[in-house]
Amino acid sequence: MLVVAAALLVAAAAGTGAVRAVSGLGPDAVVARSADELVCADAGAATRVCVWAEHAPRLDETAEVVRTAVAGLAPVGVDPPELVTELPREALQYAPAAGAANDGAPATGTPDRWTVTVRAAASFTTDDIRTGLAADLTGALLDSRTGTPAADCPADPVDAAEQGFQAADQLFAWLTVRAGTPPQEARDRFDPQLWTAVGAALDGDDTAQAAWFRATLDRAGCAPR
Repeated sequence: MLVVAAALLVAAAAGTGAVRAVSGLGPDAVVARSADELVCADAGAATRVCVWAEHAPRLDETAEVVRTAVAGLAPVGVDPPELVTELPREALQYAPAAGAANDGAPATGTPDRWTVTVRAAASFTTDDIRTGLAADLTGALLDSRTGTPAADCPADPVDAAEQGFQAADQLFAWLTVRAGTPPQEARDRFDPQLWTAVGAALDGDDTAQAAWFRATLDRAGCAPR
């Protein structure tokens, strides 16, 4: 599906932005970027957004994407994150230098610390930022379940994996809409069969959607990770 390809491209871009070439050590040498290279802004009372310094012109835009996502997701059981950052989840604990412009905690790619991808190019749109945010959040939510047995998985491992992957795809589509993508636009991106379940869920009130979210996340745990 087109949307899956787009999400994979965003995820790949996130990895490339976290390292830089090392001068004098050949074309393949890279070093992890420091959190001191981030610039940050608040996106609400409890959430801070950080991007690499070269993406500072898009910081306000990214913060607005996050603000919209938090407003859409909080009523259905997805708690606002403390931090949304371009720093990858593998980063070590962050202790900023005194006076650094990016006071904040490190990203760990968990449900309370999300990751985001930003690019300077105009071809990388606001919707690309939003889609990447939803894709990363889907992964973080699934990873948070690692080690937690899913309920009512099919006994056959192949059937269980199929159910889990289908639930993960549904979760991604649902998160994309709750994060701010118009439902009709999202519907045009996703497989019609997948959208049947997601569209029905989105027709429910926030209480019903919160229950659907928990159940779908649980079913996604049937797939191996």
